[in-house]
Amino acid sequence: MTIDQRAAALEREFGHVLSAWYGQATGKWWALVRARRGLRLVEAVNPRELRDAVVQVDGWPWPPATRRPRQKR
Repeated sequence: MTIDQRAAALEREFGHVLSAWYGQATGKWWALVRARRGLRLVEAVNPRELRDAVVQVDGWPWPPATRRPRQKR
């Protein structure tokens, strides 16, 4: 299975995956996923780990979920 086929299979398997890809520059697998608090970008070292990240998107530790910056008073 090619890299593109693996990414497409993940997108087909999970409806909340908007896009999945392999980053040639980073050497990592990525997915943009709908999570409880909005969209979440997840990173993994291989397709199997990316699948785990997609399944556990709200608890996946990397990259850290973005938080709104605190406003200065």
